[in-house]
Amino acid sequence: MNIPLLLKNTAGLWLLLLLPVIAALYLLKLRRAERLVSSTFLWRKMVQDMEANAPWQKLRRNLLLVLQLLFLGFLIFSIARPAIPAVAYSSQTAVLILDTSASMAATDVQPNRLEAARRAANQVIEELPANARISIISAGEKSRTVISLSADRRAIRQAIANISLSGGGCDLGVALQIARAIAERQTDGQTVVISDGNVELPDRISIPGLVRFIPIGDSHQNQAIELLNLHTNPGNHSLSAFAQTANYSDSIARRRLAFYADDILVNVYDLDIPPNSTQSALADGIISTTRVVEARLLPDGSSADDLPLDDVAYAISQPATPATVTLISQGNLFLETALKLLPNLELNVPAPGQPFDPGNGLVIYDGMTPNAAHLPAGNLLFIAPPTSTQLFTVTGILQSPESEAVEPLDPLIEQVKLDEINILDSQEIAPPDWARVILADANSRSPLLLVGEAEGRRIAILAFDLHHSDFPLQVGFPVLISNLINWLSPGSQSPRQATPGATIVFLQPLTVAQENSPLTITRPDGKQVQIDYQDGKAIFSDTGQTGIYTIASGNGENSLLAINLFSPQESRIAPKESLPLESSTPTGENRSLPTGEREIWRITASLALALLTIEWLVYQRATLTMLARRIKTLPRRVRFSR
Repeated sequence: MNIPLLLKNTAGLWLLLLLPVIAALYLLKLRRAERLVSSTFLWRKMVQDMEANAPWQKLRRNLLLVLQLLFLGFLIFSIARPAIPAVAYSSQTAVLILDTSASMAATDVQPNRLEAARRAANQVIEELPANARISIISAGEKSRTVISLSADRRAIRQAIANISLSGGGCDLGVALQIARAIAERQTDGQTVVISDGNVELPDRISIPGLVRFIPIGDSHQNQAIELLNLHTNPGNHSLSAFAQTANYSDSIARRRLAFYADDILVNVYDLDIPPNSTQSALADGIISTTRVVEARLLPDGSSADDLPLDDVAYAISQPATPATVTLISQGNLFLETALKLLPNLELNVPAPGQPFDPGNGLVIYDGMTPNAAHLPAGNLLFIAPPTSTQLFTVTGILQSPESEAVEPLDPLIEQVKLDEINILDSQEIAPPDWARVILADANSRSPLLLVGEAEGRRIAILAFDLHHSDFPLQVGFPVLISNLINWLSPGSQSPRQATPGATIVFLQPLTVAQENSPLTITRPDGKQVQIDYQDGKAIFSDTGQTGIYTIASGNGENSLLAINLFSPQESRIAPKESLPLESSTPTGENRSLPTGEREIWRITASLALALLTIEWLVYQRATLTMLARRIKTLPRRVRFSR
C-alpha cells in the first residue's frame, strides 16, 4: 500500500544546499611544505590530513561524512514538516469523553483499557489544529469536566494523564449532555467518545457537529463474584457466607473460590463455571465474632480473566445498635405488631398513665399529645395528634382526604401505594416552617405526613388515625413504619454495603447530636477523610474504590462499610464496536469523516538526533577506547599501589 507523503513547509528544502557544502569540506586537502627526511616509516601518522587548507583531493570513503549527510538530511526533512493522510479533526472545538468505569480496568489491552483510552485521546489531539480548543470529560458513575475549551496542549495532556478509574458504572448520558451544551455554543464542534461501550445511554440524544466513537478493548474473558451475603445460624450463632460467581466467557472456567474470615482462610471450593452462566458456593461454620468475610476468585492459569477488580468481594458482620422506641398509646395492635417485626428494635409500651424514661430514644405518641413542658429529649413521632403543641398547630378535622405524594421520589414512601389508601378523617395541621410535606390531601393540600427537624430533634407527624383508615391492612403500612423508624432512629441502621460511586448518608447519633464531632472515614487505600454533620446527617460520596471503609464516629464507635462492584454490566467486558450516537448535523454532511494530514516531523527529528549521537561516538571512538582501557585497568593499578 502506497501512502503519499506531503511536505507542509517546502521552503525548508532550500537547506538541502548545505549537503554539498559538507561534502566539499571533505574534498579540501592539506598543503604541506617539503622537507628531506631519512625515512617515512616514523612519519606515516603525520602525513594524514588533519586540516584542509587547499583544494582538492579525491573523495574517499568516510563514515563520518555519511553520518553527517544523513543527520542534515533528516533535520531538513523535519523542518519541511512531512505529513501523511489521516482522518482530520479540522474544527476549532472538540469534546473528548473518556470512559472511566470499572470495565476500563480490564487488562486485555496493556497495561489496561484506561491507558489505551488515554493514548487514543492524545492521538486525537495530535490530529487537531494547533489552535483548537479542547474539552475533556471524565465519564464514570459521575461525569465531570476535567478541562474546558483550552488550547494549552500541555495542560490538556496533563489533564488526560490525571484521569483515574471511578470504580463503578458509566452513565454516558450525563457526559453527552455536557458535550451537547458545549457543542451548541460553537459553530463547528466535534465530539469523540472513547470507551469500551459498556455504558448507560439515554433513549435519545443528538449532539451538534461530528460525533465519533473510538472502541477500546478486544477481549470478553472474565469471571466475577456477583453476590456475597452473610447469614446468622440461630442454632450455634455461627455465620454462613453465600457467594455467587459468574463466567462471562464462551468456554467453561475452572476457578478456585476462597473464603476468608478476618484474613484467615476458612473454606476453599473448586468451581467449574459453565460459559455465560453462574455458580454458587456456601461456606458454613464461620465464627460469630468475625467482622469481615472476604471471598476471592484465585488466579488460575487455565482460565483467562482480564478484569481482576471483580474477583474480590467483602461482607460485614457487625451487629447494629438496637433502637429504643417507646410507644404511648391507648392500644394499637396494628402499630405494635409492625414495630415488633422490625429488627434491632427495643419496644417499650408503658401502661396508660405510667411514668416512663425514654432517655434519648424515640417516642411515638399515638392519638395523644404530651404536655408542652414535658416533651422528651429524643426524636418524636406523632400519629393523629388531637391538640396542638409548641412544635405544630392543629386547626381542625379534615373529612375523607385523598392521599397524594408531594415528593413522589422521597425514600420514606418508597414501595408504598398511596392510591389504595382510604381514610375516613384526618387532623388538619398547619405546616410549620421546620417541616416538609411528604403526603397531602389531593384537594385541600392539607398535609397527611410531615417530617423535619426542630429544636435539635427529628420529628414526624402522621395526621390520620390508623383505626380510621384501611392503611394497616395494606402491604405498604409496615414499609412506611420501617422507613419512618429508620429515619427517626439514626445510628441504629448504618449502611453495611454499597456499590462504587454510591452516596452514603450517615445519620447523626443522638448521643453526639449536640457535639461538633466529624466522621473520620478511612478508605481502602489508607487515606482518611473527615466530614461534618449538617442538619443531622453527614454525606459521603467518595466511594469509587472497592474494599473496606472504616467509619469512626464522634461517640468513639467504629463501623465498617464494604464497597463491592457487583455489576454484571461492568463485568461483562466484551467491547462494543459501535454505539448509537446521533449527530444533529445533516446526514449528507456527516456521512464520511473528513480527511487531512498527520505530521510526522517528530519521528524524523528523533532519527536526526540519533544520527548526531552516533556521529559523535564515531568521531570520539579513539578517546572513548582509551578511556575504557583506563577504566578497565584502574582496579589493577589500585591493587598494586596498595
